[in-house]
Amino acid sequence: MALVVKILLVFYITFAKSLSIDFPSLDDAAEFAQLSLLAYIDPSFLGCDDIIASSPSIFNDDLECLYFSPESHVIVVSSRMNNYIGISYRGSIDLEDIIANARVRMVAFGPDPFHSTIPSNRNIQVHNGFNTAVFESYQDVLNTVTSAIKENPDKRIVVTGHSLGAANSILSATALATDLHNHFIESISFGSPMTGNDDWKDYVNSLQNLGIWRFVYLDDIVPRMPGPRFDGYRHPGHTFQFGEERNEVYYLHYGDEQLLYLGAPKTWQSASFDDTRASIKMHFLGRYIKYIKRHCVRNPDIFYKQEFMQVITKSAAIVKRQKMSGFKQHCITGEKITEVHMVFGDPKFLLVYS
Repeated sequence: MALVVKILLVFYITFAKSLSIDFPSLDDAAEFAQLSLLAYIDPSFLGCDDIIASSPSIFNDDLECLYFSPESHVIVVSSRMNNYIGISYRGSIDLEDIIANARVRMVAFGPDPFHSTIPSNRNIQVHNGFNTAVFESYQDVLNTVTSAIKENPDKRIVVTGHSLGAANSILSATALATDLHNHFIESISFGSPMTGNDDWKDYVNSLQNLGIWRFVYLDDIVPRMPGPRFDGYRHPGHTFQFGEERNEVYYLHYGDEQLLYLGAPKTWQSASFDDTRASIKMHFLGRYIKYIKRHCVRNPDIFYKQEFMQVITKSAAIVKRQKMSGFKQHCITGEKITEVHMVFGDPKFLLVYS
């Protein structure tokens, strides 16, 4: 019975919110944090030859450089050892720039901000700077990925980045998922600011061939930007929050009341602004990489738990349990629960395990 209700829950999540719930592995987190670091390339580099010459061991042993744009600061690589096509966007060199730029107006998502074609809906709006940075090289990235996948159809497509690069990776992954309907696209990013409005968030979260995982280190200030005074920006995808005592994962960041998944707590948004100097230091990519090595790798059961936060009140559990004829009842102790399962035939009623 437990297996049946778990399958039913997965079906419900799939149809209610189509964005993938397949968690990235710990190896993925470590791999793409390093690939995000690789994107911080010497500004004097002009092409793949320069990049390969700067890191010969990485490219000789594993990676092949397929494309590099010095203007857009994006690199496309193919991994022989880990079987993926990786697109990595460089982050902001100056934190003051990204904090200031996070307050820029929003425009329609796509290559033409006045006549959006990906998708054809001007209500779907994103940060103007992120949109411009992605689409000035997007066609080259799309052509490179399309060609690489034709030669290696079994390879994963993963887009990554840190800071400004994280935001760009989310826009790029969404565009790729929109264009490449028959391929699954993953975005694994670190320290991304908010990227667009509610319609943007809803559109991204509706794509069945897309997975968005945003890693946040402690009170890193950039994922909270543009800040509590500037309403209208939202986070798409799932939030993988690194904490001092454990990690927490927030389903689609804002949670889901029907599924009884917790979103980020109310204090999450404002936490970084109590001590902005310390929160800015938490944004450095090196802090993310060090956390993964020192905490996640050494104790993954605590610091890399792959499950969404879930909470239900006692009274709500009792009301729902009264509707659950045909299922074994379980005693609820306290307000926290370990599992929630949909009752077959009616997703409004849930089977709760303590």
